[in-house]
Amino acid sequence: MNDRELVHTDAVKDEPWEAQPDLIIAACAPHARFVVEGCQVPRALRKGLEVDCVIWLAKPMLELDPKRDAKRIAFGKGVATVFESIREKLTVPVLVCP
Repeated sequence: MNDRELVHTDAVKDEPWEAQPDLIIAACAPHARFVVEGCQVPRALRKGLEVDCVIWLAKPMLELDPKRDAKRIAFGKGVATVFESIREKLTVPVLVCP
């Protein structure tokens, strides 16, 4: 039985970059309990998204080719940089899965 709503950040990927964190926060707001996933979650956390824990999947599920996937690799590094910039400020448990 699933007792948490699943919020996908892909739902806002076509929205303006600067609006995405606030849209994610708004999508989570109606739910007392939720799981939110996606690359934009660190930006939403930085903007005030309140959660009761963070599970950070630090390693990509698939092996990325540096030549073919350079943009994806760079984006992933940017996401990790945002996460690391807020990690110490989080007051909830953080589980990092290498």
